[in-house]
Amino acid sequence: MPNGKKIEIIRRIQTAGYLCEIDKTSNLNLPKLKIENNPFHSFAFDFCGGMGVILELRITSDRAVQIQDFGDLELLGQPCNVDWWTGEKSEVYKFYQGPEFPRDVVLNHRIGLKVKPGQPLVGFLLGRSVTRIPSMYSHGFKLSLEFSILDGFDNPHTAQLLVQVDENLCSNIRRPIRSGLFGTRAGNKSVLVDGAEHFAPRREQVDTRVSGADPAEPQLGGTPTPRA
Repeated sequence: MPNGKKIEIIRRIQTAGYLCEIDKTSNLNLPKLKIENNPFHSFAFDFCGGMGVILELRITSDRAVQIQDFGDLELLGQPCNVDWWTGEKSEVYKFYQGPEFPRDVVLNHRIGLKVKPGQPLVGFLLGRSVTRIPSMYSHGFKLSLEFSILDGFDNPHTAQLLVQVDENLCSNIRRPIRSGLFGTRAGNKSVLVDGAEHFAPRREQVDTRVSGADPAEPQLGGTPTPRA
């Protein structure tokens, strides 16, 4: 069973009140992950007949703990079945006809990484879903999404995130993402950073071509499916 599905099953069982009599987690002093997002650099947009998602996250923990998997997003209480694109090997993550991201500012491939106290993990989490953005949310509106992360103890951690609906992110020109969490510093490589004043991942500059796709660099998605 994929870990993303496992997170949702565990969370829903706990929400329903089952297994409460044998739930001893409150006495185990398990690590607590804190998940924050920057709503000014987090987006949802129409993508290949569904929805593309860009989350700019800051993840902290009170104890050293491993990230086992990223869970699903829920919109209006319904799962979005997001694909977090974790198998990408390219140095640049790309949405088809949309923005692109240097690998060192992306969190998707950080599964298995440990988050330690005083060393926040920051960066972009990118995903796609067959779920469409509800028509009542037009450009500039904010969506409230529930997000979860499964840690190395099989313990899910949830957070409410706000993302902006952006109708212009996918176009005929790929736009490179140059700014990170609260102002990415160009010229440095992404690292785990210490302290809120370094809420941005630092990265090295990359070639940000805006015309012509490089066949050696796979893109997320194919030809967009027109909306009905």
